[in-house]
Amino acid sequence: WKFPRADFSNIEMRLIAKLFNDPVMCQAFKDNLDMHILMGSKIYYNLQSSEWHLLMEVYDRLKQAIIAGDYDAKHARQSAKCSNFGLGYGAGAEKYQQLNWKDYDRDISLDQATGERKQWRELFAGVAQYHKKIGNQLDEHKGLLCPESSLGRRRWVRGYSAGINHPIQSTSGEITKAAQIRLCRDVNIVLVIHDEFIAHEPEDQAELAVAYMKTVMEEEGQKYLGDVPCVVDTEILDAWGA
Repeated sequence: WKFPRADFSNIEMRLIAKLFNDPVMCQAFKDNLDMHILMGSKIYYNLQSSEWHLLMEVYDRLKQAIIAGDYDAKHARQSAKCSNFGLGYGAGAEKYQQLNWKDYDRDISLDQATGERKQWRELFAGVAQYHKKIGNQLDEHKGLLCPESSLGRRRWVRGYSAGINHPIQSTSGEITKAAQIRLCRDVNIVLVIHDEFIAHEPEDQAELAVAYMKTVMEEEGQKYLGDVPCVVDTEILDAWGA
């Protein structure tokens, strides 16, 4: 017996691109770019412009440096994860500074955090505009919001972060549930972890099962993501956790 495993690749970042209508982020996913290299290259080379051809120049430079094994280049990509995940969910400069230290062991000053946040918001101006809209709504409604998912699931929340998070994470959950309903009819799903599915199948059925899992998950994700590609990564394990 084997454990076919499939998980959505960067599903929440893809939803941020789609739900917040960010043209740069959407284009990056359409071009199958590494989002962390994209942001890392802007910070690493201190690129002040967000023109696409200039972004692609520094993107390719950083990517080649990473392939060559350059430590600083690899660190730049790792640091950009904090930018994309933290700032994508609306972190301010102080919170971003804290996240760098807490989650990525990166000690940066508040001034540096402020500068990197500014660069991120310039690059992903569509996301920044959505964040601003949420802030304005909070001011208008005295700190209360009722955001909704793509299927219209509403939730009263208090605060900026919760107002930004709800549409992303609840829609991600809707995609996962839709895929799970279909998969459980034909595949022996034994575990679901966030946006990851693990099945248990006879060895001679494992390849077929994992291909089917990928197809179903990408079909369900695409219904929500529209023109932003949905990508599912797969592998076949001898044991869960291996």
